[in-house]
Amino acid sequence: YGTQKKATVTGAVETVSSKALENRAVTNVGLSLQGQTPGLVVTRSSPRPGNEGLAFTIRGATSVNGSDPLIIVDGVPVLNFYSFQNLNSDDIESISVLKDAAAAIYGSRASNGVILVTTKKGKGAVKVDYNGNLRFNTNGITGYSPSMSEYATVWLESNKEEVNPNYWVWSSKENLEKMASGYEGRYDLFDTDFYIYNANRLEEMFATRFSHQHNLSVSSSSDKSEYRMSFSYAENKGNLATAYDGQKQMNARFNYGYQLSERLKLESNISIINVATNEPSVGLDNTLYAFDMPFYPAKNPYGQWFATFNGIDGGAIRNAAAMTSDGGRNEKNSLTGRLDMKATYEIFKDLSIEGLASVQNERFNQERYVVPVPLYNWYGKQTGIGLNTSGTSNVYETYAWQGYYYYYSAMARYEKRFNELHNLSVVGGINAEKNTTQWLRGKRIGFEDLGVYDISLADLETQTNEGSKSENGRYSYLARANY
Repeated sequence: YGTQKKATVTGAVETVSSKALENRAVTNVGLSLQGQTPGLVVTRSSPRPGNEGLAFTIRGATSVNGSDPLIIVDGVPVLNFYSFQNLNSDDIESISVLKDAAAAIYGSRASNGVILVTTKKGKGAVKVDYNGNLRFNTNGITGYSPSMSEYATVWLESNKEEVNPNYWVWSSKENLEKMASGYEGRYDLFDTDFYIYNANRLEEMFATRFSHQHNLSVSSSSDKSEYRMSFSYAENKGNLATAYDGQKQMNARFNYGYQLSERLKLESNISIINVATNEPSVGLDNTLYAFDMPFYPAKNPYGQWFATFNGIDGGAIRNAAAMTSDGGRNEKNSLTGRLDMKATYEIFKDLSIEGLASVQNERFNQERYVVPVPLYNWYGKQTGIGLNTSGTSNVYETYAWQGYYYYYSAMARYEKRFNELHNLSVVGGINAEKNTTQWLRGKRIGFEDLGVYDISLADLETQTNEGSKSENGRYSYLARANY
């Protein structure tokens, strides 16, 4: 709703320039903001591409119902957080974080602060820019799982303090002492050949992975017009080695401005974002760090998935390596489009009016299927089906979501400077918003992997569907005077 020199700003405003984003080798704009400005806290729940679970708070939490700031790009609120996070950071000129009274003009939605994003425009002679990066992601903290020897040693030391020692399924002190010594091979347990080997599930499942990003832009400006076109492609991979776990993203943007006459200027922004996330449908849960013991290799000597505890009972069905590799896939695709049109007319030197219209649309589609994963004992005999892959978990489901966001505003602006000492700025106007969403989900239980993936090939006996539609709008009146 206006610009101010830093010397005259009375509220708390922090600005992050494009320079601060250039050297951050990440595609997600939200991650680029981590540590860039005081008061803005960016947290995430996962390092996996497309599943970061980012959260933004400005000056801490303000409500038990959420503390999400209002995010505005080129003067228009974004359709959702993903529309902001999936922006191409190379397209961003600056990001301003408004706190306390500086955000008051945005009303109650600004109670948690405002993040303002301004995209780049064309400047000067024709300029063609390319930049790219290749990066590798290594495993981070991986020492939370003990080795076989460490595991057994803890049991032995703990039992020294017990009146009645408890050796759990390991039966005897002698077995735990063999494990503590590092013995690998057959143990006399459960009246069967019970095999224990040193195994590290983290090393079996995770490895260094490479990601890359490419940005290309063309820009120029003259007395009458300015433009900037940009294209980008990025592929980000997680560290999972047993299956593909990553995200591919394409961005395109065209910003154009034209001085139609001495008093009238027209501006337009068009952008498209396509994001595809592909990941395992099961296996990346607490099975990995809470149930996969450090002495069961992922596979037996026959190259089959090895059941934990040698598959001795119905509960010995956990093997995260097997689940992530063969348990099915979860594919998500998001296509976001946005069109902004703006006209500014200068009535006389210090007074101007402007009109702005914006339409944003996102189409999100998801297909997820889970197939049974057989697990075997050391001799190649099947003992069970992997956790969360059989019965009612053996599903094929599809989900489709669509949202539209319409924004219209009309503004009048008066700016005057007196005697090189006094600055007066008055803004008044109205805006209208409309938000519509619609979603539909279908699910069938019983799917066999025959190389063709479609819900129509799943069992008809148990199928469900659900869906919903919503629509809401808002009219706002605003005014601001600065001196």
